[in-house]
Amino acid sequence: MLNFTMNRKGWMAAGLVSAAAAVFTLGGFGTAEDAPKPDAETAIALAQPTQESPLNHPVASFTPKGWEEIQEPVLVQFSQLKTEGGLFSTEVTLLNRGEVTLKGPVRLVLDEIGLAEATLKNGNGKLSNDAPYVDLLAKGRSLAGTKTTKGRKLTLAAKPAPTAEQLARFEPQYRVLVPTDPGKKSPSQATEFTQAELDAAMKSQNALDAELQKTGYKDVFGTATSLDENGKLYLSVYSRISNPSGVPATKDGLPVKVELKGPFYPQYEDKLDARATSVNPDAFLTRPIPIGVSIRNESACGFVGTLSCRTTGRGSKWVMSNYHVMVPTSNIRAVKIYQPACSTNATNQIGTLGLYYPITFTTSASNTYDASWATTTTALVGTRPPEGYSTLGSTKAPQLGALVQKYGRTTKYTQGKITSVNATFNINYSQGTARFVNQVVINPTAGYSVFSSPGDSGSLIVTQGTNQPVALLFAGGGTTTVANPIPGLLSGAGMTVDQ
Repeated sequence: MLNFTMNRKGWMAAGLVSAAAAVFTLGGFGTAEDAPKPDAETAIALAQPTQESPLNHPVASFTPKGWEEIQEPVLVQFSQLKTEGGLFSTEVTLLNRGEVTLKGPVRLVLDEIGLAEATLKNGNGKLSNDAPYVDLLAKGRSLAGTKTTKGRKLTLAAKPAPTAEQLARFEPQYRVLVPTDPGKKSPSQATEFTQAELDAAMKSQNALDAELQKTGYKDVFGTATSLDENGKLYLSVYSRISNPSGVPATKDGLPVKVELKGPFYPQYEDKLDARATSVNPDAFLTRPIPIGVSIRNESACGFVGTLSCRTTGRGSKWVMSNYHVMVPTSNIRAVKIYQPACSTNATNQIGTLGLYYPITFTTSASNTYDASWATTTTALVGTRPPEGYSTLGSTKAPQLGALVQKYGRTTKYTQGKITSVNATFNINYSQGTARFVNQVVINPTAGYSVFSSPGDSGSLIVTQGTNQPVALLFAGGGTTTVANPIPGLLSGAGMTVDQ
């Protein structure tokens, strides 16, 4: 578990929330452009999940031999589902957002169709894990830069029939595969495990974590299921010393490795960035502002964090970021949210706090999300970062070993790799210790000294190539970043990311 000491000047944590906080029920607020006006003394608490969301469950790659996930800038777009005589259909297109011509074959794998008990009726085949696939670009065909393929119709069958809300929120989880370049080994392909093996490893990690809890976690910060440089699974124990008591060499046949990493802190910042760069996230930016820039709530300037993205849900548009960025430490209410941070002129307001996941500050809690939302409009907030990557894809469950990227207020554009999943941490806020479960761990890849730094709290973490949101950055230390898995976070709040 991650036991943190409060030794950072100016640190301020999120407010303590009663376990009896009200749960906001699904429902509309009117049109998407009519930002609701919550009671000035009220902000609505969502319920932290009591168990892992199936949408968040970490996945293995299941990439066939001879194929790899594409790392070029592409965008997959699905049209709204239509009903056709008991079946459902959508058209899928592939946009080449780069300047280099994309050569076929290009294969779309549907890891999760997005409808309960749904099957694809007209696919080209299935992978070994029964995930269906379709070919978006045939062998011998090419797609020039900035061009889009002709729409391919996909026909789906689903029992029971989906509700109107499920149809409207149809969001498949997918991967785009291309043949492996024989002369190049992609780090994203260094995986030699099945989904069953990953699930078994996470079960063993949970058992190890429970055993270490009984010892009081002396010298230990946390545990996770991790991937080594050779694509092999192992169990991580984060510690301040190399030989903490009670840590076995193996667990259920898996190696247990002690990693000298930690402690970690929420990635807020208590001062503005005065560096002269191509984009200054702390400057006033023309509306609609890009995502990935600095924001804060009106109550204290110590909460300088990052605007994650714009979302749609409950009949409105929203700004998403961390709980500890937008929610006051006390007297939780519908405070104003500003960009740039620490500037409270009326013209700088971009939203009003409306929803949040409360954090329970005990070591027996199972917090999963450090997230909140403020109402906004499309005239105030856009959907892309100012640089680094562009149009977002649909959300995706965290994939161990996946290459990811983010744009944040402090370190701006960085690249990394999901090196651990299913992580459990104890994080000491000023109000008490908050235990987090089912977290994602990212470390920087070649060319980047860190993936995140203070002030990057709230950054949206997306896959490389397809720009699919996988996690919400909220904590870190040294070269290690900790993030909430995002599909279940959004689903539990009734939200989808605006692309």
